[in-house]
Amino acid sequence: MKTQVDFKYAFAEPHRLCICLPDASRKCLLDASKTGLTVAWTDADLTGNPLGALAPLMACWWLDLSADADGSALPGKAWKRVENRIPALEYTWENESAFVGIKAVAVKDADVFSISAKNKTSSSSRIRVLGIMRNHVSNQIWIDPGSNINALLPTIGDTSDRMLFLVAGAPKPSKLPKRESIVIEWDIRPGGKRKAYLVRPHFAILDDAKKWLSRNWENEIEKGLDAWKDLLKKAPEFSLPDPVVADAYYAGLSDVFVMREEQSNGRIAHSPGTECYRSLGS
Repeated sequence: MKTQVDFKYAFAEPHRLCICLPDASRKCLLDASKTGLTVAWTDADLTGNPLGALAPLMACWWLDLSADADGSALPGKAWKRVENRIPALEYTWENESAFVGIKAVAVKDADVFSISAKNKTSSSSRIRVLGIMRNHVSNQIWIDPGSNINALLPTIGDTSDRMLFLVAGAPKPSKLPKRESIVIEWDIRPGGKRKAYLVRPHFAILDDAKKWLSRNWENEIEKGLDAWKDLLKKAPEFSLPDPVVADAYYAGLSDVFVMREEQSNGRIAHSPGTECYRSLGS
């Protein structure tokens, strides 16, 4: 009997990327697959861990994102790092009728998901991005149908006025399928495009919603990307015939700074991972 070693499992979905600023204590895990994107995180960081203790920090909040057009699910088509190097994600859903793209970037006090949609048909179309949290949460519109604040608030796990996610730049959704959902939807004319932002504040309360909604999120995204570009400019430059090899080098270098953060004695330390290995050895 002929046997063969198969390493396909090592490259199986979901594909994970951690987004953050260099050396940041706030980290956000993104798991990409052909069905959608999962956002996961913990509010804990290494400043609370005893020095020398193996005490991994595991995700405890999860949001699953999907997209559809006129009620039909859109397949996930592609995902990659921004510029193939930076720890920020570009993810797309697409079929013959619609396109939805996400650019996920960490900024100083939030993780921002810029969401773009395009109607590729010759008739009007309703395009939707649906997020459903696995935790016990409620959308503010579900709590108060008269509210225009499209935000998710905890019912268990934190104070009930904390905004876990907030939508900026999109109309109030026509319907929430469940209380744990957050929806961005548009009725788009033939060939039309729309854009909005799904924001995950590192910490914000409902009373601050207007302040968060008024921020220039496109400008914040550029600042977040510039932090990584400025860092990578300090690295040695290579003249390589294969750009994929160069991208791999700079992506790996970026991840060295993804896996660095402040520890309990105030010094920057390195951890071997971003979730089950996010801890410091002895």
